[in-house]
Amino acid sequence: MSSVGNGKLLDKAVNLFKRHRYAEAVDLMTPYLLAYGDSYLYFKLMTFSSIMIYDWSGAAAYLKTAVRLCRRRDPDLQIAQAVVKLKTGETAEAYLILFDLERNSRWGAFSKELLEISRNTENQQALTEILERLIKTRFAKLNLDGNYEREWRKRDSDLRLFFERMPSLRSIIAAGMGVFIIFLSALFIFMFFFKSAPERESVSVRKDGDNIKLQQTEQLVVYDSETRYLLSEEEIRNSFNRMKDYYRNRDDNMTQREINRLKESNASVDVKDKASAFERLLTDNRSENIGTLFSYDEVSHDPFLYDKTVVVWRGAAANLYVTPTSLTFDLLVGYENRKFLEGTVPVFVDYGVKIIEGEPYEIEGEITVDSDEHFRLHALSIRRIQIN
Repeated sequence: MSSVGNGKLLDKAVNLFKRHRYAEAVDLMTPYLLAYGDSYLYFKLMTFSSIMIYDWSGAAAYLKTAVRLCRRRDPDLQIAQAVVKLKTGETAEAYLILFDLERNSRWGAFSKELLEISRNTENQQALTEILERLIKTRFAKLNLDGNYEREWRKRDSDLRLFFERMPSLRSIIAAGMGVFIIFLSALFIFMFFFKSAPERESVSVRKDGDNIKLQQTEQLVVYDSETRYLLSEEEIRNSFNRMKDYYRNRDDNMTQREINRLKESNASVDVKDKASAFERLLTDNRSENIGTLFSYDEVSHDPFLYDKTVVVWRGAAANLYVTPTSLTFDLLVGYENRKFLEGTVPVFVDYGVKIIEGEPYEIEGEITVDSDEHFRLHALSIRRIQIN
């Protein structure tokens, strides 16, 4: 924890970014989201690292917090916002940001280039491909060091000054920490040795995919301009390794997301076949090992990444249509309290259940994506909820 407190871990991530090892920076820092919850640099780093590995939904999520934490207008965040909005089809909002940046010394030329490209590109898929090529060169030299030094030096200085002025409090805290550590150690030993064997087994890692590996000499990349996600050799290898780690740790949703990324990318046929092998290993009853839950905002920004993942969303039922063998309705996501609508998703139900239009429900369902990028939910369970 001390390495987190003094910024050494973030320092390492910044160095990974400078060496263009973006996926490693994301993997390193993701577990420390809470520890760096008030760090502007953390969220800026995660925003740009996610953009560089084409994790657009992740970039959008980190970007929101970075903007909230930013005490002054940062042109770096503005250009990131513009790029993400262009990718997600929010063209009008992206244009407003780019117009504002046209006179900026750092991003002015790139802003004009993005405006010109967006106006002259015929469809969203072609625009995405151009964006993904451009950001590799335009964002690769982004300098994060200045903000980093100011942020952590001030924090360290404030803490050091506080403790130097209060030696008695420092002694009390040190003694208290010692007692706390002893208590935690005893609690850990108790839980480890007295927990039943079946319980320990239930959280054990899955090892049946360990023999599915990428060979060092194996071709990983096929250069295909029609691919949805254009990845480098390193990014394909990192995505494959993440997929294996998520599977071992029983996070089926994150496993499926990496499978989708690889299958929709320019990875070679052998890589895609191995990703498909992991897809076959995933349990038939996905409710047992859902793992990470995705929001409507994440899914709607890039549906193909979330095909076959399981979500749990709340909302109100509308447009009910019943047939002898099934029923469909629209879930107004986030509208269960009739205050805020996140979006609308069609729901398909192939078992008997009573649905009342306008009433609030919690749906656990599997995402299915059509070729035109529209998605719907295949309901696995439906629960009517009470809203106070």
